[in-house]
Amino acid sequence: MSNLSNDDQEELEKFFDNSSREISDYLSRAIPLLKDLPGTLRSSDPMAGLQSIAQATEGLTLILEYLQAAQNLSFQDNNAGKFAMFEKNLTEVIIQMAAAMEQQDTGLMADVVEYELIERLDELHQEIKKIIT
Repeated sequence: MSNLSNDDQEELEKFFDNSSREISDYLSRAIPLLKDLPGTLRSSDPMAGLQSIAQATEGLTLILEYLQAAQNLSFQDNNAGKFAMFEKNLTEVIIQMAAAMEQQDTGLMADVVEYELIERLDELHQEIKKIIT
């Protein structure tokens, strides 16, 4: 990255800023929806909750890709460690969710979403808002 011209560096920073704003917007919409998910998963018919989890997977994948890219941007060196921590924590949560799915344990899935996923995404959202303001 250090071989970039000033114009290229500026473009990269604009791209990162736009990506950060898009992820922030996504999290603003997703977190409130996820807060309702544990109740659905604990209901007598948790299928809708499982379908929501499947839909959330795409968003979680994009967030992980964003975190990986953010770690590699030279102008974000001071935040690289934070992004690495967020990536590690989110990956651990996703592994827990996959284990709950494999076990077909909707109660465990509800707990992971309620006590782990939402908290991690909210922390990430707060950090991204600091970057874009």
